[in-house]
Amino acid sequence: MIQGIAQSIARRLGDILEARPDQIEVYAYGLELLLLPVFNFFVVFILAYIIGSLPNTLMFLAVFAPFRFFGGGVHMSTSIRCLVISTLLIVGLGTISTLSVSFLLLFILLIITFVFGVYVTAKWVPPGTDKNPITDPKIRTKQKIYMTALIIIWSVACIVIGKLQLHNYLLALILGALSSLLLMTPWGYNLIRSIDRVLDNINRG
Repeated sequence: MIQGIAQSIARRLGDILEARPDQIEVYAYGLELLLLPVFNFFVVFILAYIIGSLPNTLMFLAVFAPFRFFGGGVHMSTSIRCLVISTLLIVGLGTISTLSVSFLLLFILLIITFVFGVYVTAKWVPPGTDKNPITDPKIRTKQKIYMTALIIIWSVACIVIGKLQLHNYLLALILGALSSLLLMTPWGYNLIRSIDRVLDNINRG
């Protein structure tokens, strides 16, 4: 659906600009990258509103999105799979964060997530992909700096939310960071690739 919309817009844009077919393909790819997160946010917003977890889901997304943007990580093999899996992840964990959790457990999760974030940033950020490995030392250093700054900002936000005793929002912030960090690790890559293989087998079968 999104790919079709992007290609349709790209063809019209190509007609106006008198672009070559290869240029139109580039336009279509760029438009798809722009449309996917917008459509994803719209679907997430509607589902979270229906379920009744919209504030928590938005808090989750406020951490998950910038961590994914600056930290990178694994993606599904197709845009529609990315849309479905990311929607289930965001809405699912956003809804889970509405559950009542003791402050002691939140504190333990916060410490674990902070330590995990520092470790992941030092060891794997930016993870890159098989087709696009990131080996430039300057780029890697810059991404590590960005992620370190994000972790500090996230930590301060968690402390403030904790002091305000907004425990459900604090859980959303923790789950947002923890899930995005996991997708930067080899374990996250293996998990997503396993899901991809299962879906490929279903499609073939």
